[in-house]
Amino acid sequence: MNEIDEILSNIDKDDGDDLFHSSGQGEKKGVPGEAPGGEGEGASADDAAAEEIHVENLPEERISVEEAAAETPGHRDMGTFSVKGTKTWNTKEPYTIKIDPEHLRKDLDDLARSFHFVDKPADIEAVRGKIKQEMLKFLRKPTEHITDRYSDFIYRSIISIMQDISKSFELNEENEKLFVYHIGPLTIYRIQKDEFSQKGYGFCYKYLPGNKAVRFFPAEFVKAMILKWHEENIHVTRQYQDDLRVFNTRLEQLHAKIEPDKSISRSKLFRLKGIEWFGFLRLEIYKRFLGSSIFV
Repeated sequence: MNEIDEILSNIDKDDGDDLFHSSGQGEKKGVPGEAPGGEGEGASADDAAAEEIHVENLPEERISVEEAAAETPGHRDMGTFSVKGTKTWNTKEPYTIKIDPEHLRKDLDDLARSFHFVDKPADIEAVRGKIKQEMLKFLRKPTEHITDRYSDFIYRSIISIMQDISKSFELNEENEKLFVYHIGPLTIYRIQKDEFSQKGYGFCYKYLPGNKAVRFFPAEFVKAMILKWHEENIHVTRQYQDDLRVFNTRLEQLHAKIEPDKSISRSKLFRLKGIEWFGFLRLEIYKRFLGSSIFV
């Protein structure tokens, strides 16, 4: 065993070092307490007032919309996302959102029958003017529904909210993720819902037999997308920052114990101990969401 391996072995066995073994490893402290409101529980999937539009003189459906929707999986494999911590205060709303699975399934079915969504504030007459055009395209090819495009729209809306929060509170890269983590996905949902409601956009139009279009807001789907975004962009980043702290501490410990004329690079230490310290699974997730330059 060479000198570096021996030092690393001793570091791993240091008494009183809880960097790896504490159940609250690297956890930053926040203000505990009940989430206000509990708005995520039992929320309606039809928050926007229903509006039915009948479009005249359209051709008959070439393909049954119902058949096309059944054949198109869309996001039906969407998992249940929950950005959870390890304490009583950060395992409930607003650190997560309760989603009604039946309402979520209905939202997915409705989106698979939808041909248009309003992506920015617009005059209602301008929206109505696009209905016939969009419905005609949809009837010609019902498999080209809005689910994927609406998902991208929600993601872009979340990013816009984050930018507004960061600017409003003068956050920097170091504290932005932690700030957003403690705001919680439920709060982001409320902000997004209020934005859509006050400015009159974010809702969708689904097709009904007889060339009718009905407006709706897929609330449970939006909640699920917000949870997914948080899990990919906030929870993973926060865990990585904790692990990065561990890695940096171990590197400092190592340099403090080897001779002054010797050193080990970050990349070499990561190659030697990265898998042992953090595991294949976690490292691959970091690479997926944060890039291949992690820890180096």
